[in-house]
Formats: sequence, C-alpha cells, structure tokens
Amino acid sequence: MKIKLQYTTNTGYEWLEEVVEVNEFNYMNVIDDYIKRNQQQANALENKWQSDGEEVELFLDVEPINTDFSNELFKRIYTYVENL
Repeated sequence: MKIKLQYTTNTGYEWLEEVVEVNEFNYMNVIDDYIKRNQQQANALENKWQSDGEEVELFLDVEPINTDFSNELFKRIYTYVENL
C-alpha cells in the first residue's frame, strides 16, 4: 500500500510530503523513519512562521494513495499517526 506522509498546517497546507510503500509489518518503522528525517525541519518551519507573528502549527498527517488500499491496514496506520 502506498501512503502519503506530510506535515499539514491547521489551514490545510501540506509540507514535507513523501509517498512511501508500507505493509502491515513495516508501517510503524516507515512512519518513525519519516518523522526522524523531517521533524527538525518541521519544527524550524513552525518556529520561523511563529517568529514572523503567524499562529501556525504543523501536524503529522497521512492519506492513502492507492484506491485499492486495505481499509483495515489504513485504520491501523491512521491510528498510529494520531497517537504520536
């Protein structure tokens, strides 16, 4: 299954988008790796906007890419991301 991981603002803009291939065995590791690679940059963007006076926060988000995705697997992935 392909999913898109990204940080989104509270107004819906997407940042640091990355399409990744996951399965029921690796999705947690893939998401954790994405966060490790991108969290520092997401924090820097957030800090820059806030220092410019904007009230913007970035949130980790996920969406399915395939139309034939497994509903059960995506629920587990979405829940995992929500609980981070």
